[in-house]
Amino acid sequence: MYTLNPQAAQDSIVAKLQAEYPHIPVIQDGLIDGDYAEIEKFANGEIKPFIILWFTTARRGNAKSFQNEKLDQHRAGVDVVVVARNGSEARKLLNDIGDKLIGWKPENAGGIVKGAGIWFQSRAMLDSNNRPSRWAATDRFDFGIQANKTI
Repeated sequence: MYTLNPQAAQDSIVAKLQAEYPHIPVIQDGLIDGDYAEIEKFANGEIKPFIILWFTTARRGNAKSFQNEKLDQHRAGVDVVVVARNGSEARKLLNDIGDKLIGWKPENAGGIVKGAGIWFQSRAMLDSNNRPSRWAATDRFDFGIQANKTI
């Protein structure tokens, strides 16, 4: 039996980003309604940067195995969203994250490559007065998943 569970790779990506950016919150799986204690504001009320990670499940790649479907090539990914007080700050942090992730190998996975982009350019999020209050920039990164023997 083999497993394609990408959890170890996902956990190592979270750990890497937390280690690289100890002063910036790394939030997994998006934001639900309500406030997060990790999301802070500067004295002037502007939001401090934070990172959101959305992970994908395993999906089949191009290479096929003769032995077992789980031994086929599989990939997973992570969407990285950076939220900051302005577009330039969000873009710079996302560029730095990409530079640190591309080519790095998470646990039980292949090296991270640039995925198909969602939307890279910074986008404004409006406040209740319909004015930009924070900016987000996002990108997708993919990695190969290693099938591990379970018995």
